[in-house]
Amino acid sequence: MNWRIAEIMLERGFPLPRLTYENRFLPGRRLGSLVFISSVTPRQHDGTELVGQIGSSIGIEQAKEAARWCVANSLACLYDTLLQDIHNVAGVVDVLVFMNSVTSFTQHSEVADAASELFELTFGDAGKHSRGAIGVASLVRNVPVVLKATYSMSE
Repeated sequence: MNWRIAEIMLERGFPLPRLTYENRFLPGRRLGSLVFISSVTPRQHDGTELVGQIGSSIGIEQAKEAARWCVANSLACLYDTLLQDIHNVAGVVDVLVFMNSVTSFTQHSEVADAASELFELTFGDAGKHSRGAIGVASLVRNVPVVLKATYSMSE
């Protein structure tokens, strides 16, 4: 993968995985200067997926790690969506982080911060974005974190 962002993520310990798309939706869709990426789970580069409920079977540090893997998967979807236009990505616009957590868990922002920090480390100032951090009762396949991101393209 010949993309500086992929190299930065590899240096940070999060190689972008090669994804397969089995469901009935696209990994992403470009509309003008915006690229909307489908929600992603914390699938690691070896294909395994982090699972568990935050505050029950996993702690906050594991949840942060899951959020960082979601960033890697979102960027892999971005790459697959844009291919030859990948070098025209300008930055991150908006991020929505869903967390599978017990009702007493209140550190949603800390988990989402792990994703936000990785976006900023990867893109610099262009990685700063608006964000939502939401706790939910369950997520697909019992993953602890799901992330949805919107990116911008240079004109």
